[in-house]
Amino acid sequence: MKNGFHDKRCYNRRGPPSKGVLPRLVCTACKNELVLQEEQSTILCSSCGQQHPVQSGAPIMMEPTTWAAPGKRVDRKGAREFRAKSALRRIAEATAPPSPSLNVSRIVQLMLEDLGCEASVLDLGSGGHRLAHHVINVDIALSPNVDIVAAGQALPFKDATFDAVITQAVLEHVPDPGNVVAEIGRVLKDDGYIYAEIPFMQGYHADPGDYHRFTRSGIRWLFRDFEATDLGVCVGPSSALAWMLREYARLVVYGSEPLGKIMYRLVGWITLPLKYLDLIMARTEKAHVIAAGFYFYGRRRA
Repeated sequence: MKNGFHDKRCYNRRGPPSKGVLPRLVCTACKNELVLQEEQSTILCSSCGQQHPVQSGAPIMMEPTTWAAPGKRVDRKGAREFRAKSALRRIAEATAPPSPSLNVSRIVQLMLEDLGCEASVLDLGSGGHRLAHHVINVDIALSPNVDIVAAGQALPFKDATFDAVITQAVLEHVPDPGNVVAEIGRVLKDDGYIYAEIPFMQGYHADPGDYHRFTRSGIRWLFRDFEATDLGVCVGPSSALAWMLREYARLVVYGSEPLGKIMYRLVGWITLPLKYLDLIMARTEKAHVIAAGFYFYGRRRA
């Protein structure tokens, strides 16, 4: 197995991300090449003239009304109220239990190690987390680790650009996941890898929307145009149980929001150890029946 994931070259990307990704980009309207303006604050389509702003080195390849901009400053008039809310928010964050889910899959790390840091890899729906410095991060919200702000159903990349695409806990949040999967197939090279994690037995969690859950059969159908290498449980039934119990505790006191939050936190901490049972339970034969989430690992058919 290659050691590229640990190679220091994987962690030396320098300069504005827009320079590194610009050769891969195309206009989302006409699919033609883009040009970075001299002031480096705008990317211009060489064909249709559509302009895309660049903020903090990240091209904004979505309509201004649909992408999530960083929070605005609070004026002095509201500063006191803001500080009070911030204090309460810090208390809430400090007492909130950790995630009820335990992800037992190591495929992403192994895949990145095998491909090496010279591979072109896209993390679709990355959030603020970077898997490795050579991975291009795409999300609908701008954060320090996001290289391009774009939507999965209209990826601003040339055909056959990437050796691998990773998307974790994203497809449930888009209205048409089939469209996003088709876009992933378009930007993958022939025999390029796809790794996707998709929920099954999970509570509702809008971010910003929550539309779908998938059985193992549903995942096979969703990725029917890919050659499947592996399809398995990444978040097991114990995590599903821990999640449902804390949500159920909130429902028991429905009508009292403050009490519901207290119950959610209390039961969340009490049931937290359950998820670690998935180190065993997620690998059992029938884990897929009530698994919290699945992974699909496959390749684009040439």
